[in-house]
Amino acid sequence: MISQPDKAAMAIQCLIEGCSIRSTERLTGLNRNTIMRLLILAGYRSAVILDAMMRDLHPRFLQIDEIWTYCGKKQRHVRKEDGPEVGDQWVFVAIDEETKLLPAFHVGKRYRKDTREFLWNLYARLNSRVQITTDGLIHYSSAVPDAFGLDADFAQLIKMFGDYSADT
Repeated sequence: MISQPDKAAMAIQCLIEGCSIRSTERLTGLNRNTIMRLLILAGYRSAVILDAMMRDLHPRFLQIDEIWTYCGKKQRHVRKEDGPEVGDQWVFVAIDEETKLLPAFHVGKRYRKDTREFLWNLYARLNSRVQITTDGLIHYSSAVPDAFGLDADFAQLIKMFGDYSADT
């Protein structure tokens, strides 16, 4: 463990401000492996706080979407021997339209299983009826009613790109 708590706090502050791990290493004098372990520990502790505090919420309107990212390498470079955590990843996010609070998120693949896990986690955090709007991902059409039942008004907003003007 880190023997200098003030340097650990400074390292976390640097990372929060957007410094890279190597620049944080130069600024604090801590080894980059120590900084990465500190970052993992801060992530776990943040998850515990998030899980404990984000309960019995009363949002009226939730917007749900996914954000694409990758871990390690992009999907076209993933090999059979790479684990499931390598390659394309999707961050499922719910945001309260009024307060901008993020009551739940989930990192995984864009599979039905991950969609359901995310929605059940979200449902467990809410304590009132909610209006949910998602994009056109097909998994939502069955997963939202399964998780929320009659406790949600649900709609999918599907964007159409192109020239759809009224004068044609």
